Amino acid sequence: MNIRTESIYEALFDDDAFARLPDVLVKSANARSGLMIWQHNDGLTQCVARSTSSPTWFDDYAEFAEHDPYLMLALRPQNANRVLLLNDWITPASFQKTIIYNDLIRRHGDDTVYCMGSCIASAWGAGIIGIHRGKNNPPFETTDQKRLHAVIFHAERVLRARGELRSARRTEALADGALDALGVALVVVCADGRVLHTNEMAEGVFRRLDGLIVQNGRLTTTEYEAEKKLSSAIAQATLKRNPAATAVTIPRACGEPAFLLTVTPLVGRMGKTAAMILFRDASKPDHSLSARLRMLFDLSNAEACVAADLANGLSPSEIAYNRGVRMNTLRTQMKSIHAKTECRRQSEFVALVRRVVPLA
Repeated sequence: MNIRTESIYEALFDDDAFARLPDVLVKSANARSGLMIWQHNDGLTQCVARSTSSPTWFDDYAEFAEHDPYLMLALRPQNANRVLLLNDWITPASFQKTIIYNDLIRRHGDDTVYCMGSCIASAWGAGIIGIHRGKNNPPFETTDQKRLHAVIFHAERVLRARGELRSARRTEALADGALDALGVALVVVCADGRVLHTNEMAEGVFRRLDGLIVQNGRLTTTEYEAEKKLSSAIAQATLKRNPAATAVTIPRACGEPAFLLTVTPLVGRMGKTAAMILFRDASKPDHSLSARLRMLFDLSNAEACVAADLANGLSPSEIAYNRGVRMNTLRTQMKSIHAKTECRRQSEFVALVRRVVPLA
């Protein structure tokens, strides 16, 4: 079968062409079905493309990937970058005794037992190509291996490029999720204040026009004097020599307590000087704090709620009023809290709690 190399490389940028790539490989080896898998470095396995004639079990494949002996064999380092007749190591009879055959393949009315394919290694993960036949088909032979070898090299390069991009996007998504889970707002800016990255909490502040705003892609403030202080702090943090961290107070438009910004140099990781800005958004309380205080210090539910209120700046009289309890009851709870946390004064306890990492 004559296959234009250009048609394979179209799959680098064309999703439809990539989806058809397993069919190209299936036809080249006179097989029945095929799939292309990407396994991320953390072991997550995804079926990224499959032949249109393949059985529906490919949709469920990731759940059974760790039970696939063909996949495990292909992933061995000594088998990288080779077209393998996998049935030279695993016979159809032994494959039919496996979990994946009995709990997945047979469940979908399929009889795939013969497999041929290859594996490519990458710093981001591994790409695996599998070509299949059923037990009523003839087994793959060296002639099939040679026909597949003529085209699979190009398909491997496409799979590697797209797999690495998939891993990079997944890593970015995981990083964004981690930043969004922080109980602090985070902004990364260039020396001129242009915003490079934000997390969800910071974006919420910007949407409210609450003292800090993004205008024409730059981080700025709603007050002139505060803008000068912020610009100076960013400039100090992005100096080419001896950048330094500073702190800035930004008044809030709503008249609430000001934002206290920490502006820190971010050198090397971005490829150029940048500044990381962190601040708390008091309008987004840490609802998990009381539960974590309860577990950390063996507090009762009531004590944990009081402790969280104290850490959030409420006075004892405000807490007593909000909770509908007498001051004597509250003092007893506070005494118990101090004993369990080994703190002698309220200020000492508040300082202790504020060392607990906040969560969104």
